[in-house]
Amino acid sequence: MEELAVLSEKLGLSIEYLWPRLVAETVFQGWVSLAFGLFCALVVAAIWVKLWRDREDFDEGHFTAGLLSLLGLLFTLVGCGYGITYLLYPEASTIHRLFGG
Repeated sequence: MEELAVLSEKLGLSIEYLWPRLVAETVFQGWVSLAFGLFCALVVAAIWVKLWRDREDFDEGHFTAGLLSLLGLLFTLVGCGYGITYLLYPEASTIHRLFGG
C-alpha cells in the first residue's frame, strides 16, 4: 500500500479520503462494464434474429454478420465478466487496477 500512500501524498489527500472514492469509481466501472456487456448481448441477439428470419436467402453478407456477431458475443462475455467482478469484489478490483496485474 506504499504506492497508494505516495499517490495520495502527490495529490495532497489522505488515504482515508482517497480509498472510498477509488472503490466507488471501481463500482461505477463495474456498472458501465455490465451495461456495455448487456448492450452487446442485445446487438448480437438482434443480428441472430435477423439472420434467422433471412435464412432462406443466406449469402456472404449474412455469413460476415454471423462472424461479427460472434465477436460481439466475446465482448459480451468480457464486459459482463469484468462488470460482475468489479461489483462483487470492489476493493480487490481497486487494488488490482491500482497496482496492475
